[in-house]
Amino acid sequence: MKAEFIKFAEFTGKSTSTFSNAKYEGTGDYLIITADFTSETEKAGTVKGKFVQIWKKEGDRHLIYHDEYEVLA
Repeated sequence: MKAEFIKFAEFTGKSTSTFSNAKYEGTGDYLIITADFTSETEKAGTVKGKFVQIWKKEGDRHLIYHDEYEVLA
């Protein structure tokens, strides 16, 4: 997962992101987050997309269990 973020950062340069339509749900030891994002980037202009993350409780903290995103424009 870290490698994908590094590749994206190399392609787009510095960026500032905003999130909208965020939805938080949870059940048992899992948290589920879905949202849309818009990133203003140095090299690629405006990049829009959506993501879903599933976080799993491990001891006294939550760790990312699943991270999926889609770039729309």
